[in-house]
Amino acid sequence: MKKLLDRFEENFLIGGLWALLIMVFIQVLLRYFFRITWNWIEEVARFLFLWMVWIGAGYATKCRAHLRIEAFISKVSPGARKGFGFVSDVIWIAFAAFLAWTGAQLTWMLLWRNQLSPVMQIPMAYAYASVPVGVGLMLLHLIEQFWGTYISRKRGVE
Repeated sequence: MKKLLDRFEENFLIGGLWALLIMVFIQVLLRYFFRITWNWIEEVARFLFLWMVWIGAGYATKCRAHLRIEAFISKVSPGARKGFGFVSDVIWIAFAAFLAWTGAQLTWMLLWRNQLSPVMQIPMAYAYASVPVGVGLMLLHLIEQFWGTYISRKRGVE
């Protein structure tokens, strides 16, 4: 399951980047040479960009590529670093859980109200669903890393 999830994130981000690049390129060509605009391309590109940002946030968590307060942590003693790392990981997990929950509530509200996008008239909940999905992936990776870093070490398993 983990390998499937990892491949999904990577393939989605690579494919999404290519699709975004092609759509924006076509839109620029149409505007510049033919004075034509396809508004649906802009809307699809915007929605795809949202999904790429949130899925990318989860992928960056998996790769441990998020910024942390390293400048502050590097100033304290090595014993205190472990404590700060633990506290910051717990706060990050709590924040991700909160963001996933509130993102899911917002998505559900938009779906219930049937708010539609201006051009393509598709539910706006599809765009906003990127938040709970991406943050949910982030939360999965955070819990996996937390388990590997703290729980298994406490049990003596490396």
